[in-house]
Parts: sequence; C-alpha cells; structure tokens
Amino acid sequence: KSAPADARRHHMLAVCREAYLCMRALRHKSGLPVCVIFGRHAEPRWWEVQGPTISATFRYADNSVVPYGIVADCAAERRIVLRTGCHCNAGACTRSLGLHDGDVRGFYAQGKECGDDLGIVDGKETGVVRISFGTFSTLKDVRRWIDLLQEEFVDRVPSEEERDICSVPFKAEFSAGDALGDVQSAPVSFMAPAPPAFVCDVPPPAPALQSAGSSTDGGRVVGLKVYPVKGCGPLRVRTWPLDPRTGALF
Repeated sequence: KSAPADARRHHMLAVCREAYLCMRALRHKSGLPVCVIFGRHAEPRWWEVQGPTISATFRYADNSVVPYGIVADCAAERRIVLRTGCHCNAGACTRSLGLHDGDVRGFYAQGKECGDDLGIVDGKETGVVRISFGTFSTLKDVRRWIDLLQEEFVDRVPSEEERDICSVPFKAEFSAGDALGDVQSAPVSFMAPAPPAFVCDVPPPAPALQSAGSSTDGGRVVGLKVYPVKGCGPLRVRTWPLDPRTGALF
C-alpha cells in the first residue's frame, strides 16, 4: 500500500500525464500541432524525471505564435490559474526557446519587463505558459484546460488586433558582445534608461590580489540588483561597500 506522500505524487503525475497526452494530440486541420511542449514528458521513464508541470507555447493555424498574454487572458476568464513568462529560470527558458544573449538584451531595451505580457518581440517568443498540478487537481480540471485550447486556438488564425497584442513590431540588432542597452537600430523612445553608474571610493585591488582567471579588459560594474524575495522584483542598488583589503563586495 502506497504511503500518503506516494499516493499524492502518483495522483499529481497521473493528472499531469492526461493533460500532456491531450495537449500532444491537439492538431489543426492542416496537421500542425497546437502545442509545443517542453520538458521530459516523452522519455520512457518520464515519471522519474518529470514533475507534475507542463511548460508549452502555442501556435495558431497559420503556425504563428500565440502570445502568452492572450493565453493567460483566456485562462483568467475561465478561472484557470497558470503562470507565464520564464518563471524565474531565465537560463532554461532561453535555451528552450533558442534565444541568445543579444535577443534578451534586445527584449529589455525595447520595453520588456519581468512579469509583463510582452510575449513576442521581433517575432521571437519571450516566455512560455506553465500549468501545474497538485493534490486537489482532477481530470475535470484537465478537461477545462483542453476545452480552452480547442475553443480558442484550434483552427484559428489571429486577428490583426491579436497580432499586435504583446508584440513589438520593429527590429533591433544586437550582438552577444554589445553592452546592455546599446541599441543599434531601435527608436530612441523604446530604449531602456541607462543603469546608474556604480560609485565606489575604494581603490581597485592590486594585481597581486587578482585571480589568474580575472578580467583585466576594462570591464566595470554599472549597477547591482538584489533579489531578497524569490519571484519578486529587485532592489536596485546604486552603491555598495567594498572590502578595503581585497576590493571584493561585502
């Protein structure tokens, strides 16, 4: 007999598995999939490597991306709770979406902010939709979620208004080596303000104190952000005390 904790885990995984199988089966008449699902759900022993969550992006019938803000609005109207964006895991998010450092810099220079509904910039996705299942989730909940996808997105093409929602139409070009906010070809009105300069009266450490792998190419700290609470916005720090002996941050 399963222990209560095991029983709860089996239940959550079973409900999540049903949602995954139903989402994977959703197709437009053209045969194109509605859902692009991330994670390890397709592995042979998926229950050992995948938790009861599904991260996905969605496509209209013309294969254009459904901005995650539209999915969130549809879910809210049906009292379905989900999360959108990168879920405090920017590394996995950018890797899964095939983004590069220059893309992310471009997003934020063009007005993208953590927690907003700007789901597409320059035709590129900026995040995903994540649904999670818990002890009290049921197959009825799964049915409501699949009904939403079928009714709102299957065999549908976006209206002109929907194409404009959560997207920025112009192109900004970045290279991986560009400084943050150094836009090559974007309107000035969309440029993010330059971060405050990092002020410190303590002299830099002597060369003898630098590690063998430390940078000496003239790089400098231009700002600090402190995240005291997970999932919340940062505290932007203009100054910070340095250890007078080493020059390192306290």
